[in-house]
This record gives sequence, C-alpha cells and structure tokens, in this order.
Amino acid sequence: MTYVFCGRDPRDAFLSGLDHIDNISEKTRADVAARGSIPAGFVLPSDPNVRFQMWISAGPQPWVWDGFPIGSVLYLADTYWRHRDLPNIHFTHYADLTRDLDGEMRRLSAALGIPIDEAKWPSRVNAARVDTMKANAAGNAPGAHLGEWADSDKFFRKARQGEWRDVLSPENQALYEKISTERLPPDLKRWLENGQTPANSA
Repeated sequence: MTYVFCGRDPRDAFLSGLDHIDNISEKTRADVAARGSIPAGFVLPSDPNVRFQMWISAGPQPWVWDGFPIGSVLYLADTYWRHRDLPNIHFTHYADLTRDLDGEMRRLSAALGIPIDEAKWPSRVNAARVDTMKANAAGNAPGAHLGEWADSDKFFRKARQGEWRDVLSPENQALYEKISTERLPPDLKRWLENGQTPANSA
C-alpha cells in the first residue's frame, strides 16, 4: 500500500476549513456534533481570528496539537514527515499541484506504479484542474453523494493561497510562527509553507 500525503500552508488550510464548516449541511452538522460530543447549542465564534486561536492551540483529541474543530494540519503532517524515508509514502503539495499539475501527476503515477497513456493524459490533467472539478461539483466534491454539503458547488469556492495575510491579525500571524516553530522540524515547516518536493520523496 502506498500512502499519499498532500501538504498545504496550514494558514490557508485553516481558511478553507472555515469555508467547509460554513457549508456543511444541517445533517452533517448534527452528525459531527454527536460524534465529537459537542454540547447542544454550542456555536463557534464568527470571527476567524478567534477561531484561529482555538484551531492552532487545541486538537480534537487530547494527543493532537492543533485542529479543533476543523482538523489538524501540524500534527497530522508531522506524523507522516517522521516516516518520509519509507518507500511507500509519497508527498505532494497544494502549491506544487498548482504550479505544475502535469509534473506532480506524473510523479504520483510513478509512485503508484500506474503507466501513463499519453494519448489520454491531457484529458486526465484537465480533469484534475479546480475549474473542471468545480464544473461538476456534485460528482467531485467528497461526500456530496451523502448530502454532506449545503451547496456542493461551494466546496470548490476558492483555491486559497496566501489569503491568510489579509485575514489573520498580526497577533495571530505571530502566534502561528511561535507554535509552528516550536512544534515542527524546520524542514517540514518550510515545506508546508512553500511546497517543492521533499528531498526524500519519490
């Protein structure tokens, strides 16, 4: 089995997580509350800067550093990074997929041992573009067939990159720097924030 880990700047991942939380269906909201033992009537703060302080400093489980209630990025990435020398872990990055989708898909095909049919390849690359996926959101948004989203089209609302600079307060940007520097190895921190293939990844 090959594990594929896709990294992303944690600050952009946080903002996308806010988009997803605001777009989940009432059925999904009730299910998440039940599974997470969230008290009835609990309402998340509307201010993204208040939410960020919760997200960066508290995990959904006691052993997780970050992620409440959207999902961990720092802790999760670290669990994979520790094993990056293993031959069955493949790393890709959101920014690299944006910069060179064709190249990253070729790397992934090689890691998975899937031969490339060059005649069909351009259509495969086009199908993986955000605009193409958004055009068929009902078929592409994960969980759409289960009614997880209030609006499947909004799953692909934005391909956020660097928007945290305009949203997060200076205090929260400093908080991110403090926590990410304390928690992450320097090479992982650089990779999460900037992309580019890790040296030990296929």
